[in-house]
Amino acid sequence: MKAITRKPLTKRIGIFAVIFAMILTLSAPMTSFADPGPTIPNGTTEGSITIHKLDQGTSTPIPGNGTTQQIPTGANPLNGVTFDYIKVVPQGDANKTGNVLFTSDNVDYYKDSTDVTGSGTTADLSGAGHGDGAIYWDSLPLGLYLIHETPLNGYTQVSDFIVSIPTTIHGSGEDTLEFDVQVYPKNSNIGIEKGAADPADTTPADGTDLTDSLPVAVGDTVDWFITSQIPSGYAYVAGKTAYAVTDAPSTGLQFTGALEVRLNPTVKGANDGTPLALGTDYTVDPAAGPYTDGGDVTITFTPARLALFNAGDTIQVKISTVVLDSAVIATGIVNEAGLEYSNKDGDKYTSDTGDDSPKVFVGGLSLIKVDGEKSTALGGAKFKLVEKSSAIFDDDLAQNGYFKVGGVDAVATSGNDGYFEFKHLPYGLIDEEAATATGKDYWLVEIDAPSGYRLIGTPIVVTVDGDSYNDALTLATATNDQIIENFPGFEFPLTGGMGTLIFVVGGIVLIGLAGIVIASTSRRGKAQKDAR
Repeated sequence: MKAITRKPLTKRIGIFAVIFAMILTLSAPMTSFADPGPTIPNGTTEGSITIHKLDQGTSTPIPGNGTTQQIPTGANPLNGVTFDYIKVVPQGDANKTGNVLFTSDNVDYYKDSTDVTGSGTTADLSGAGHGDGAIYWDSLPLGLYLIHETPLNGYTQVSDFIVSIPTTIHGSGEDTLEFDVQVYPKNSNIGIEKGAADPADTTPADGTDLTDSLPVAVGDTVDWFITSQIPSGYAYVAGKTAYAVTDAPSTGLQFTGALEVRLNPTVKGANDGTPLALGTDYTVDPAAGPYTDGGDVTITFTPARLALFNAGDTIQVKISTVVLDSAVIATGIVNEAGLEYSNKDGDKYTSDTGDDSPKVFVGGLSLIKVDGEKSTALGGAKFKLVEKSSAIFDDDLAQNGYFKVGGVDAVATSGNDGYFEFKHLPYGLIDEEAATATGKDYWLVEIDAPSGYRLIGTPIVVTVDGDSYNDALTLATATNDQIIENFPGFEFPLTGGMGTLIFVVGGIVLIGLAGIVIASTSRRGKAQKDAR
């Protein structure tokens, strides 16, 4: 029989001490943030983190405890937020590396040298990741994880936070450990929206006819509605809380000085809600004109008004601009809006309309005038336009008159190269970009023909769209739709050859002979009458 050899007691104590030290190393960082409870994991070495990203809206935040929570009414999953994670260890841990990342309860924490990290994971509401589009990180070693959120335009950024795997779940009388931890970081929307009021809207007060793209002409006034909301968790602290809205038009748009600010309108674009007062509730920069082409206008709310705002309040700014002749033809003129918000802690957040900024479009028309017989460029032809709203030109002329730009009839005259153009004309119906605009029709009317040519008798229908203006158009590059023909006029007598002169002289001789015959007949009749 093989003899049984007993190890010395001191050696066995050393082994237990090592095991105990390992347990302490695992549990210490967790107890700094979440008490792991009395149960030690039996064979479990991994866990997971699920981040449910929410737009808090105006709902009341609910405290998370690591388990699945009921999403409060008014909060919605938020798409496009990106998170990173990094495993951390406390000071004294053999795996610590680098500089101190943060300090909690007077304990410094460092990156884990095992380099357990993840970056660039983005919330996807398609549900492709885990459940309702939430972020899911699986097979994570037990320990502490520092989570960082990348800012999303239009939302307050959640501060870095710690997640412990496992997390202690305190029950009634018995605590448990949760290895699949559920996290619900909440964001407040500080987004800003903007739309243009359609001048054709006959009832603008109902707020239903805001658009992201609008056809305009030079001289038109465009009203813009900028809407933002006071974020959840809002509180006013003097010297820290701030709120300012900026209108940032592009070249071709100029602030008119007309501006209204309203609190809690019924719908976007409505002319109701509580009017706020200049000076008392807000200031405007620049405070007075003259205003610059494409110049920003900033509305900053006063401390007195900031102290009265409540979370969820809607702020609407109505601002007017005029379209200038500096507007670039066939290119959308963007009018962006921006928001700067500082919370009670002085943390500053910004948001802007970015790619969702509305645009106005100014169109143009490029054409070539030619001799219809020789197909050569023809200068000196003068044209006007009439907006086409029916199939009958005379009716449209009577109703609409000649089209005006800046209050004056739009007139174009062909040059020696035949080229002529109309600028600053409205498009038709518009999508997001100039190239996708639906054309708007006009009657092209020749009002003065070149010398030796006759007027075009019938108005021509032309279309203004994203491709109708090209200031580099030439006779060589023009299409049939871009060429306007004129034909020589009828020759006036005596201006032709001798053949014509012969006929004219012959006609005069015949007329003279006829007169002689008539006169002779008249005298003969009178003589016969006297003889009787």
